[in-house]
Amino acid sequence: MKVQHIIGADLSKKTIDVFCHSTGTHHCIENNESGFRLLLQWFKEQNVSTCQAGIFMEHTGLYSYLFEEFLHRYSILFVKVAALEILRSQGIVRGKSDKIDARRIALYGVEKQHKLIPHAPVDKDLDRLKMLNTVRSGLVRQKTSLKCSLKEYRNIGIKESDLIIKSQQKVLAMLEKQ
Repeated sequence: MKVQHIIGADLSKKTIDVFCHSTGTHHCIENNESGFRLLLQWFKEQNVSTCQAGIFMEHTGLYSYLFEEFLHRYSILFVKVAALEILRSQGIVRGKSDKIDARRIALYGVEKQHKLIPHAPVDKDLDRLKMLNTVRSGLVRQKTSLKCSLKEYRNIGIKESDLIIKSQQKVLAMLEKQ
């Protein structure tokens, strides 16, 4: 990915800290549609064209979902990188804040931009299937955990009529249904 302006983005549930390496400026926006519009305004203030910008961010699961949709909608290139990869590339560092992390991610982007490929838009149906599979996997893990707990309670002599067993059986039945 070769762009003129590398921007590091540190995402959290509620906010996104961005740092533009070429201008040395930081900005914090809300992680929602109104915050994303403010990002476009900040781009203009920094004389950063969306077609000349590349955003580097860590994999954050669902925290980045709406932001990624926004970036695709405005054809802004972005790369998602494993947090551990960014951390290892920098060695031992001091200080930690969202602002500092955004700057470090931007620096990582500057160093690695020639090796990384921008994230392509994902088919909506495929994305939905991935989410459904994730939910299913979570339900299966919960079910397995409950079954193990029930077995252990029975092993220590708790009777089937006890509230502990009955309540967990009800939850297990609900999980089976889901």
